[in-house]
Amino acid sequence: MGLKGRLEDLPLLDMLQIIAFSRKSGFLRIAATKGRGAVVLREGRVLFSYSWSTLASLEELVRHPERVTVPLIREQIEVSLRELGSLREGHFQFELADPTSEEFGGVRIQPFLLPDGLDAQELLLDLAVEIDNERREATSLLELAFQGDLPTEPPSAARGPGESVPPPLIAP
Repeated sequence: MGLKGRLEDLPLLDMLQIIAFSRKSGFLRIAATKGRGAVVLREGRVLFSYSWSTLASLEELVRHPERVTVPLIREQIEVSLRELGSLREGHFQFELADPTSEEFGGVRIQPFLLPDGLDAQELLLDLAVEIDNERREATSLLELAFQGDLPTEPPSAARGPGESVPPPLIAP
């Protein structure tokens, strides 16, 4: 049994939560116009992940397997999940499988699989907090950018005698 659908209907972060909570093993593929990637899971734990921007560094690491370290793989997973989680349109497909194969989607994954995997719930929580902080910061910057654009009170010279002051468009 597998699961497939559209990211518009079920965002990647929600899909990963379902897989992690149900402790499933397999391959989650994501395809969108902005990019593609995949996540390899065993019993709901993330063993490996890649996205469009992390493929080049993976190819370099395949040529130099001595450079592969657990912190580097963890960073690779976090970057790819951040990118894949930002996709709002596209398709996903989850296939139940034993994630011990040598290759996945044309990428040699065996040297990159974390033996114990990463807790997907913990990763998702960290990612959600990071996304919320980025949105909050973007909103604050946008509000600051527009603060100086609207005068708080119309210039008195522009009003004729006896004209009333129009109400402000945005409450201060």
